[in-house]
Amino acid sequence: MRKAFILVVLAVAFFASAAHAQVGDWHQVQKLPAGAPITVQTRNRLDCRFEHATDEKLFCEFVLRGRFLSTSRQMAFDRRRVQQVSLDIMRERNGAIGAAVGAGVGAASLAAVDKPQDSGYSRGGSALLGGAFGGLVGYVIAKGTPRMEHKVVYQR
Repeated sequence: MRKAFILVVLAVAFFASAAHAQVGDWHQVQKLPAGAPITVQTRNRLDCRFEHATDEKLFCEFVLRGRFLSTSRQMAFDRRRVQQVSLDIMRERNGAIGAAVGAGVGAASLAAVDKPQDSGYSRGGSALLGGAFGGLVGYVIAKGTPRMEHKVVYQR
């Protein structure tokens, strides 16, 4: 039993160090596709569009959007000052999860609030109606709000 525990600890340490080594590889930054949305962390954090990277520098386009005018500027970062580069990925939220949460909330709230003498529905009927409406609202909200994920490509 003790040998198995030691093997598990060693395996976790090995894979954790291997994963960290891959994150520290500047070549992964150089392989990014042009136009990819990235976040560059130096002393400050900047969101921009990746252009290209050399062995010494990272180039990206920073776009400042105003109400009437938008301007863009090419930014160059010295590799020695870059602490982290992450790829920004937009993911759709799962509509089924939103529907399930909305259905549960809708069913519970309408069953708790509705009185059978007021609406003519039993508690079960109110819960079914509230669940259907809540599920629809939950699905629409979940599908309409994408989430941003940051995949770390490089970290020093």
